[in-house]
Amino acid sequence: MRTSLLLAAAVLAACTKGDPAKSGSMTTDSTAAPMAPAALTSAQVAGTWHGTSRQEGSDTLTDQWTMVSTSDSTGMLVFDDAKNDSIPYSMRLDGDSVVMTSSRPYAGRDGKGRFMYRQVGRLQGDRLVGQVTAMLADRPDSVVGRFTWEATSTP
Repeated sequence: MRTSLLLAAAVLAACTKGDPAKSGSMTTDSTAAPMAPAALTSAQVAGTWHGTSRQEGSDTLTDQWTMVSTSDSTGMLVFDDAKNDSIPYSMRLDGDSVVMTSSRPYAGRDGKGRFMYRQVGRLQGDRLVGQVTAMLADRPDSVVGRFTWEATSTP
């Protein structure tokens, strides 16, 4: 009986000895989640940006364009080849990202079809980089192309 009591006391002492909640000591967890990136501000994406687009998975340049943020929530995309008209877009900030969506349909390069786009970008150093999805204007759930893009600000 005495051995059982000593064994129970030893087990109880071992269990409570390392419990930080009972001992009042705090330990730091080395696996804590990393801090989230800083939120993007409208001042960081304001102004004129010159950019390029490439078909997703390709190094071949598909477009060169200029993007002008005209307010905290709108802008204009102009293709440098002047074949397409200026495309107004709406813009919103979401955490470390900017989300831009064409405000109206635009004509395709060959003049056939009407399209819309949705793109997401993040600031990396002094560049905005991201992905864009093009879709048919009358079928917004369609995907006719995916592209990567990057742009640099013009002073």
